[in-house]
Amino acid sequence: MPLALVGLISSLALWDIFRFCSERWGLDCYPMARQILVLTAQCATAILLIFLNVQMALFCALSVSYSVMILHAAFRKLTPVKQPSRGRQK
Repeated sequence: MPLALVGLISSLALWDIFRFCSERWGLDCYPMARQILVLTAQCATAILLIFLNVQMALFCALSVSYSVMILHAAFRKLTPVKQPSRGRQK
C-alpha cells in the first residue's frame, strides 16, 4: 500500500513543518493563533490519513505480524534435547 506510506510520511512532514514555522514565526507569543494552526493541522492530518487508508494498512501490518508470531510459537520446539546420561557407559 504505497499511498498509505506516502500519507503517513506526509503527515509527519506536515507536523514537522508546523513545528519549524511555529518556532520561526514566534507563535509562542500568540497562543490563539497557535491553537488555530494546531487545530487546522490536526484536521488536515485526520483527513489525509483517512483518505489514504492508513488505518487499514496498519491493521494489515499488525495482522500479518501477529500471524507470523503465532506460527513461530506453534512450530517452535520447547522441549529440551535429551542429554546422554553420565552414568556407566559400555
